[in-house]
Parts: sequence; structure tokens; C-alpha cells
Amino acid sequence: MTTPDDTITYTLDAHNQIIKVTGPWDAFAKANRGDAAVMDAVIGKPLDSFIAGDVTKMFVNTMLMSARTLGRTVYRPYRCDSEHTKRFMEMSIIPLEHGTVEVRHRLLLEEPMRDYRAHTLPRPAPLGLPRIKRCSMCNKIHVAFSWLEIVDALNLQVLAAEQANGPWIYGLCPECMDRRGVVL
Repeated sequence: MTTPDDTITYTLDAHNQIIKVTGPWDAFAKANRGDAAVMDAVIGKPLDSFIAGDVTKMFVNTMLMSARTLGRTVYRPYRCDSEHTKRFMEMSIIPLEHGTVEVRHRLLLEEPMRDYRAHTLPRPAPLGLPRIKRCSMCNKIHVAFSWLEIVDALNLQVLAAEQANGPWIYGLCPECMDRRGVVL
């Protein structure tokens, strides 16, 4: 169970520049190989510079615009996995004054990651491998005309071991795009 102290929060100005960060930001960044994303490194930077994939950027920008335009909080569940843990999270975008918004990321649930690294080769993916679509919200990948967890794709042999660590094209799967009960 998380406490309010576990919530990671940042505030964006009307132009989506990060103007404030609170909560265990630095500890989370450092624990997840994000030394370049510590508090001092992100303040004053555009949020887009920390989001991979054009589709994901558009999706996040749409949520920000929705919160501002509707004048109410927008909620969105997503996953933010570490090497050994699936982290089920919730993002809340809260409109404030003058176009600023507060974005909160709250941990809902953690569970152990089924280790797919046992399937993978201990070397980087060879150059020239095709990029695979990966959902920025649920972390499933698109292979064999389906959206699957990486370990399931490996077990079904629709993903080669050397592809298990990317390279990725980040976007959103249809299920995450269609999630009901979320204001967008």
C-alpha cells in the first residue's frame, strides 16, 4: 500500500515546461537508471523531451489539453516497469490557475516480473532488426498480429530472443486507447 509520500508529482506551466517537482522524484529516478532525470536536470525543460514516441507524446498532450479545457482532473492507469517488477500506476492531471497543471503519478500495485531475460541473449540486439511496437501505457508489444507481454511472445516463439530488449517504436495499443471510464 502506498502513502501520499510515495506520490511523484510535477507541475507544468501553460507551455508544458516542468516548473516544480515533488515527492521521491530523485530516489525513483536513481533507482531506475534515470540519473539524467533527477530533479535539477528536469526543471525548466519541456515535458515532451522526456517522452519517447510521437504517438505517446500526442496522447499525453491530449490528456493535458483535456484537463485544462474541461477544467477537471483526468485520470489514466499505466505501467511503469522496472527490471524485475511490474508497476501498475495511475496518472492524475489536475488543472490549476493560468493553464498550469499538476501531474501526479501514484503506485497502485507491484508484482514480480516474469523473467524473460532467461530467453534473451547476453548481447545487444544485432543492427538492422526491425523495430517492434510497444505500448507506452501497458508495455505490451505488437507481434504476430497481437498485443502480448514480452515473456508470452517469447514463449509462443513469435518474438526472437534477440528482439526482447528492443529496439521499440512507442505508441499505444488499441485497448489502452479505448479504455472506458477515463475522461479524455
